[in-house]
Amino acid sequence: DSVYSRITVEDIAISLGFSRTHISSVFKENCGKTITEYLTDLKMSEAKYLIRKELYTVSQISDFLCYDNPHYFCKVFKKEIGMSPLEYMTSLRMKNAERLLSTIWNSGHAISEIAHMCGYENALYFSRVFRKYFGCSPTKYLKSQDKVHLTDPGRRELDLEQKTDEIM
Repeated sequence: DSVYSRITVEDIAISLGFSRTHISSVFKENCGKTITEYLTDLKMSEAKYLIRKELYTVSQISDFLCYDNPHYFCKVFKKEIGMSPLEYMTSLRMKNAERLLSTIWNSGHAISEIAHMCGYENALYFSRVFRKYFGCSPTKYLKSQDKVHLTDPGRRELDLEQKTDEIM
């Protein structure tokens, strides 16, 4: 539960009855990183978990993990993870979209249903994000994967998406 509390090296040293310098030295010698680095790793791991759940805002996650403000939390997240919390959530959603398109689209699910399964209420917005992430629309992605036969007349959402592609 240390990720949900504001804990310092000084707090740890006092609770163990040693000096801050001694605790820091012993910890780094045994763990290969500082106590602060270790606590940051724990908090970032928990942040990724909370983002995957998609139940909380970045501001709430920042508060849960005892960061002074969401901007600082985002800065630390980007430094440690290599992308912002929003970019991280988008990458998770797009990996899920890729998996779903490759596995269940042929079973009759519309792209709008897949968009919803990935956390997007609006199928056109989903397609825009997908295009930005993969460089093509979901339909073109499917064609490029050669996983489906796209001439099924019952698949009308493809016509709408292709018209959207032509406009953009």
